[in-house]
Amino acid sequence: MISLNEVYEERGKFKMLTISEPYLKKGKNKSVRLCSIVNYEGKDEEIWYEVDEKYSEYLCYERADAFLLGFLPYAMAFKHNIKVEGAISERLFYHLKNYYIPAVAKFSNYYKKIDIFYHSLDETDYGGGGQ
Repeated sequence: MISLNEVYEERGKFKMLTISEPYLKKGKNKSVRLCSIVNYEGKDEEIWYEVDEKYSEYLCYERADAFLLGFLPYAMAFKHNIKVEGAISERLFYHLKNYYIPAVAKFSNYYKKIDIFYHSLDETDYGGGGQ
């Protein structure tokens, strides 16, 4: 059985960008932040999305999808595989891996095909289908 560390070393020409499990945190002026610690280029940064407190119930801290999508262009441009320490949506992962990343990498000299590693896939439907 091959370990994730061995897989990471095998893809040695690519750096690793690590996204920690998301969490909620009080912001300033009656706001709430959806936060994650992201490690890239050898440093940890707290990255966040901030909304008014009345919208906090719509923040999804159970999955790291928002941070994965936020850093995907950066990772593809600067050759960083992505390691998500929390859960990500199974559907999002499937579409990124099988359609989006290969298509963007194929038709762009700027973006490279990267790998996404995750702790777990979440199949839960949180009802956010849009209007």
